[in-house]
Amino acid sequence: MNPEESAYWDAQAHERAVLRQRDNIWKRERICERLFRESWIDERVLEIGTGLGTAAAAVQAAILGKWLYTGTDVSSTFCEQARKFFGFHVEHTDILALPRVEGGWTRVWAFDSLEHIRPDERDRGWAELADVMAPECRITINMPLDDTSQHDKRFDHPFGLGDLERIMDHTGCDLRLYEPYSVRGLHYAWMVLGR
Repeated sequence: MNPEESAYWDAQAHERAVLRQRDNIWKRERICERLFRESWIDERVLEIGTGLGTAAAAVQAAILGKWLYTGTDVSSTFCEQARKFFGFHVEHTDILALPRVEGGWTRVWAFDSLEHIRPDERDRGWAELADVMAPECRITINMPLDDTSQHDKRFDHPFGLGDLERIMDHTGCDLRLYEPYSVRGLHYAWMVLGR
């Protein structure tokens, strides 16, 4: 894990969790709306880039904790906040060292996080992801379609449909859903990949 990258995201976590600034709550509402189209009961869910853990908290509350959830983040501050606020199991790690669970993860979430994976680490990261997935796993992705100029360009990298093809190649998934949407003038895509 890159220490400079972790420090940057720790600063972002401080702004969002402590100062309550710069968090797009309108987008989070739309993410939760889409998550509730599916049942999460008894699923084993791994989240890549948990942040504060708000989407997971909404699902956890709705299903009374009837799932196995583990979050990951490169920011130790985000990890601490998700543990403190919601009691989640969150590991301070990156895409190259994902946690394992018996039988593999049945669901993987990546909400506005894949564009922060360095391009030179992506293929190894997608291979790591394939190793931790259950045979019939689904990957749910929320991806910004606009330039995310709020972030330092050293930690924010172009991510597009070619990158999705690479993920599908490495994980053996196909595209089940592609749904573009807008919220407050910003554009996103909601995707579900599945084996």
